[in-house]
Amino acid sequence: MANPMTEEHPLLDAIQDMTVASVTRAHLGARELMMVRFAALAAVGAPPSSYLLNIAAAADTTDLTLEDDLAEIDSTI
Repeated sequence: MANPMTEEHPLLDAIQDMTVASVTRAHLGARELMMVRFAALAAVGAPPSSYLLNIAAAADTTDLTLEDDLAEIDSTI
């Protein structure tokens, strides 16, 4: 059976898959890479959807909590 999320949101699913792949291929630890990504998003004034995709990727690939994510974003802006 097909994944209903993929059928409903193929673009978002592809972006999330790319984000997860970048975490697994980076030379930083997954936790450190996601913290850097959040800092970069805050620095460029990224839209909320960018944060949501990265929070989902962080949940899939690291031990970061939502509180960790928000603290990193808050410390950057």
